[in-house]
Amino acid sequence: MKNLYFVLFFTGFVCFAAFARDITITAVDADLDIALEGAVVNLPDGAKVTANRQGRAVVTVPDGRETLLRITYPGYETYRILIPANGESSTITAAMRMGTMMENKELVIEADKTAGGVGTQAGRSVSISGDSLRQTAQIGVMEDVMTAVKLLPGVSYTSGGQVSPSIRGGEPGDIMAVYDGYYVTNPYFWGGQVSIFDPRAVEKAQLSHGVFSSRFGYTTSGLLELTSRSGSREVPEFEIGMSTTTANLNMAYPLWGKGSVMAMGKITYFDPVFWIAKELSKYDKTLDPINAFDTAPYIRAAALSAGYDIMDNLKIKLNGFVGADGVGLDYNNENDATNTANQVEETLDKIRFKFDYKNFKGFVTTQLTWSPAPPIAANVTFGAGVIDGYVDGDVSYNQWIDYNENFGKDWASVTGLDYWRWLLYHPTVPGHDNQFRIDQIMHMDLEQKKEDLQGRIDIDYNIGYGFVAALGVQELFTRFSNHIKGDMMAEIPVNSLGQYITDNPELAAVIQAIPPELQTKGYISRKFNYPLDTENSIYNTAGYILGEWTSPQKRLSAELGLRVDHVYLSSKAFNINTIPAVEPRFNVDYTLFEDKGIFDKLALSVGSGLFTSMTDNLYVLQTISNPDTKDDITPKQNKSWASILGLKLEFLDFYSLTFEAYYKYGFDRAYGISIPNEEGELKDNFFFDGQSHIFGFDFMIQKFSGRLFDGWLTYSFNYARYNEPYTSKDRHIAPNDTWYYPSFHRFHNLNLIFTFRPAPKWSITTRFGFASGLPRSAPGEITRYPVLILPENDGSPFLIEKFKRSSTYSDTLRDGFALPLDVKFSWALFNKKGGKARGEWYIALENCLFFISTRERNETFNDYTGEVDQGSQTASYSIPIVIPSVGFTYSY
Repeated sequence: MKNLYFVLFFTGFVCFAAFARDITITAVDADLDIALEGAVVNLPDGAKVTANRQGRAVVTVPDGRETLLRITYPGYETYRILIPANGESSTITAAMRMGTMMENKELVIEADKTAGGVGTQAGRSVSISGDSLRQTAQIGVMEDVMTAVKLLPGVSYTSGGQVSPSIRGGEPGDIMAVYDGYYVTNPYFWGGQVSIFDPRAVEKAQLSHGVFSSRFGYTTSGLLELTSRSGSREVPEFEIGMSTTTANLNMAYPLWGKGSVMAMGKITYFDPVFWIAKELSKYDKTLDPINAFDTAPYIRAAALSAGYDIMDNLKIKLNGFVGADGVGLDYNNENDATNTANQVEETLDKIRFKFDYKNFKGFVTTQLTWSPAPPIAANVTFGAGVIDGYVDGDVSYNQWIDYNENFGKDWASVTGLDYWRWLLYHPTVPGHDNQFRIDQIMHMDLEQKKEDLQGRIDIDYNIGYGFVAALGVQELFTRFSNHIKGDMMAEIPVNSLGQYITDNPELAAVIQAIPPELQTKGYISRKFNYPLDTENSIYNTAGYILGEWTSPQKRLSAELGLRVDHVYLSSKAFNINTIPAVEPRFNVDYTLFEDKGIFDKLALSVGSGLFTSMTDNLYVLQTISNPDTKDDITPKQNKSWASILGLKLEFLDFYSLTFEAYYKYGFDRAYGISIPNEEGELKDNFFFDGQSHIFGFDFMIQKFSGRLFDGWLTYSFNYARYNEPYTSKDRHIAPNDTWYYPSFHRFHNLNLIFTFRPAPKWSITTRFGFASGLPRSAPGEITRYPVLILPENDGSPFLIEKFKRSSTYSDTLRDGFALPLDVKFSWALFNKKGGKARGEWYIALENCLFFISTRERNETFNDYTGEVDQGSQTASYSIPIVIPSVGFTYSY
């Protein structure tokens, strides 16, 4: 039997060797005889292989027939070579020549290597582009670039409905996105569940989570740089894509060989899906909740990207984006039963929830690149954007409570809290009027509008001898209007509303009937207003200067920069001028060795610097002093001093190993607390003295794009402790020096992305992850307490009993781990005659390990009965089913 296995293996090996062979191609400059790292070898079946640092690329070609290969490189003429049918040579040198005369410009050559490609630098950033971006982002119910970004090292796992992740222990909302040089604030649809960045419109995504250049700021956690996709300068292009719930259309047209214009559109089509589900709900009552959607979730988006070379040394690029999203809900739930008071069938419980959400956003940018002289490069960028959101919500709650049924009519033995209720309602006859109805209505009307105008000028000067000097100025103006008119029910301790009770004689008489020993345990439930009417303008002004140096052999390089950020706040009631933040930063890169056996390169990176960002709390600031503490508000920019040590090893031509360790100290961190006052209004209090200590390390090993397989494996460990000197307990603010793990913190995150290509047209991509649990509070016992409800209209207050559970922060309790697993099967369709048409189908399965990816959590209970809800101790991180999706792309 063993001999048979050997024969079969040997036969298969011989057959494979007989019908295919490997060819090593080395791309070099024909005049300078230097290797062209990043040259792309294009095979007839559409596959691409990228050359390594030595300009070498190994491709597999069929034996027995001729094969035409095309080799491309930026700024060079396309090199074509015909591989003979039965050639003996396995090594070919492609001597490439410059395609056009390039004056007053510097040609920058960068390799195109999937996850470790353009922009990937140890200690600074990691990028994902090309095939890796498409394979990991074009999957699922909603295709999203952030789906791929969340798989990079240093990025904490987030479940299905959360797009914005925590970057190396930082707050999720602190990440800043830059789209072709334009700062995009709040780049999300559906309140943060989906980003606006479509993978079909983005060429490359680069996440800078280390000590990145002084050219960028406005973040203490991470900078996400996105490069828009550009059309061909030679031929028109067309692409249509469809997935489970989304349709895309891209069209590009060349502009006389000097540029191109590309238009892109995206639309979701949940409406037919929801209509079908509503029809099915007539036969399956488990689908009833789908009827609450009177407007299905939707996204409509369009983008425009254009570039043109006005002259050889002057280029212009335009970008535009417009998008709208929304959803509408109208939920009714009624419970009919017999009223024990009059034996009449009536509605005892009724809840109605109505919610309408609409959001519009758009921006337009212009970028000019000019090189007036060979050593000088200037960049000028201008942009403007707007976000206009609207939320209208109503909640009505009507419940009939019958205490005769719960406690019976024998009140002689009633003691404790029940005695309080009996004393209040039954001063003479026990059991009389022991039935009442709770009728509460809450409303929220919110309109937010955010407008920004920004510009920046960047100038680089090549001094020579490896020195480059750069400077720039930036201005980011934001005007934010926030109009909220709403009210909500809140429970306030009786002993904390002394003045309010004194001003209401009727309520004071009721309180006097309560035994003193019970007043300390009682609460008053009343409607609180939450008015907010602000129109604040923020001016973020920044400037930087830096110097770069690279040794002649490019073995040692360094960057030293200084950035200054200043914030000025202007509102209708006051103006605040903050102290400018001075941010020094430096990076040093040193190549320890090159070309040592199987090891191509080992590089060391060290960096340290200060980073700042401004809290969004300034957008809603209404006063220059805190209402509760009466302290003056002195806004400061969030600050973080980060230091990092990185190692990057490249080996066997197509492999890379990266290790980075970091420490970040945060200070002047902003936080806010909403506190109700005696007049029944919620007031915001802001503080700027928060701190944090964060350290950890990231590990990443990757296989660059290859014929059979590629991918990467990452592991991240993070330790993050936060501190807020002031915290709220009831209405009182007291010093509290407790350090805690933030709610988004995870110790461990692991991701494995593996793409296998069993045949040139087929690929299988697997995304597997492991994430440790989030912090969980320590639950206390369920206790009873009295609540005095104040009616909205004229009427006597009435008393009910409710149940609550106090919880305390725990350093040790955690939710369970998560094991996300997604699999994508795709196959490419090619024009048999070697034309320009391309197509691809894919089928994907998400959340394949949902039955394992569960977490423990604190049990929930009914506030009115105290009964524990069944099955509330566990919950899934995402939808507890396997989620299938399909997609198709056709391009020409």
